[in-house]
Amino acid sequence: MATVAENRYGKEGVRLVRVHRSPYNGNTFDEWTVRVLIEGDFNSSYTDADNSKLLPTDTMKNT
Repeated sequence: MATVAENRYGKEGVRLVRVHRSPYNGNTFDEWTVRVLIEGDFNSSYTDADNSKLLPTDTMKNT
């Protein structure tokens, strides 16, 4: 019988941008590229076709 050893999924290359606006010092711009990994008990998505515990990757990009 097959078993699920580890449950992890995510999105790589998510771009985050933050702008600090200041009328006195000008605007500053910070940028990061990150990897989002979600770990948990997702066995039911494989064994019972229940995806209710999964987070869509587009949600990871837009949050």
